[in-house]
Amino acid sequence: MLVSSPMNNLPPYLCQTEEFSCFGCCGHHFEGEKDVLQQVKENTNRFGSKISLPILQSESEVLSKSGICHSVINKGNKVMCGLHPMQNKGEDNRDKECEREYFCKTMHQWKMWDEEKKVNFLEFMKKKNPTVYEYSIKMDNDSWLEEFLK
Repeated sequence: MLVSSPMNNLPPYLCQTEEFSCFGCCGHHFEGEKDVLQQVKENTNRFGSKISLPILQSESEVLSKSGICHSVINKGNKVMCGLHPMQNKGEDNRDKECEREYFCKTMHQWKMWDEEKKVNFLEFMKKKNPTVYEYSIKMDNDSWLEEFLK
């Protein structure tokens, strides 16, 4: 199902696109959508509208009880790491325990696909209309990649 007018400006990463944001690699063993999103809200409320590096870096545990990193915040309609270089003019302030080089299998595939396949995948995802939680979990566990490739 090729889209008739290919996008000229495809995102370099699936983690933060115009439509979607992902926190799949920002934690482990997530306790469920409600708990995770509540933690993200608490993280965001603590930091206010400005990301406070000392507060983010002062957490004694990197991961919250919900399984998500304490550095994941809401910014606009996106969920993202407040310490990520894309949020800090290229400066990487993430904790040493952060899996900085991690990409899910879907992202590895994305980097190898041609423009047509990328456009088709984005259209596939738009039809899913996922919540940020659903997008994050199913991107990281490769279930949507598997469904797309069938």
